[in-house]
Amino acid sequence: ADSAACSSLIFDPKVFNGSVIFDENTETLEVKAGEHEYFHPDFHSSMNMGLEYTGSVHGVEALEKYLTRYTKNVYVKTIKAMETDAIGALEKLIADTYRADHAEDAVTLKNDGKTLSVTVHYCPAVRHLRKTGREVSRYFALSTSVVMQTLADLGGLHFEMLSYDEQTGAAAYIFTKE
Repeated sequence: ADSAACSSLIFDPKVFNGSVIFDENTETLEVKAGEHEYFHPDFHSSMNMGLEYTGSVHGVEALEKYLTRYTKNVYVKTIKAMETDAIGALEKLIADTYRADHAEDAVTLKNDGKTLSVTVHYCPAVRHLRKTGREVSRYFALSTSVVMQTLADLGGLHFEMLSYDEQTGAAAYIFTKE
């Protein structure tokens, strides 16, 4: 072909009610989200910038309140599952999170039924941020400690952050039945 053209139109048919003009060069492809894996590691950049902005403009207390509210809204299914098996639900959430981030090797989980020990060998988010030349927010550790503390509180568990490495995001923490 001597020339090529490409355009895309992505819309929600329940919302969009305008008109679209198709011509002989128009190709259509119907794509459903459930048929494709969604993997977008640059999400970590947005989260990192949000943490830095909120912490620096509104303070640590406001950031902690935000992360607590975020946890309660985003992890509704896990919080519900914690009603019957708090340790098991957290183990599943953490394993699923690292699996979704293509980083199953980044975490080791040990569950003896009473205690869940989590060892994060590296944080995929921190690795991605550093690899792409971004500075990791000074508040980044809170995205683990506050979220996990909130889940522990909601599940009637004791949470302890044992270590956190600012350079790699490596961490160790435990949840214990009270």
